[in-house]
Amino acid sequence: MNLKVSNLFERKNLFDSNAYSNLSPKLKAAVRDLFEAVEHQPDGSIVDRFEEAVKKAAKAFDCDEYAIWEYLDEELEENLSLYNIKGRLDKHIEKRIGN
Repeated sequence: MNLKVSNLFERKNLFDSNAYSNLSPKLKAAVRDLFEAVEHQPDGSIVDRFEEAVKKAAKAFDCDEYAIWEYLDEELEENLSLYNIKGRLDKHIEKRIGN
């Protein structure tokens, strides 16, 4: 199975997740805006697009950037567990660093 970033944050899964449902209404609006911005900005790396979109969404919705990044971490963690690869990634990382 090929795993792409777009699979991790599919719109249908994104707004049905536990991580998303635990957000305040203001953060939910910021996250929706964030993903719209990332989807409509085809240029640049995915990391650059997310960093810029987080900054803009935080400013536009008067939210803490850290809260948005924390949500993205939780969302990624939740989605990785859906694909059952987190444990495999952890083992791979441990093997590579020698622990």
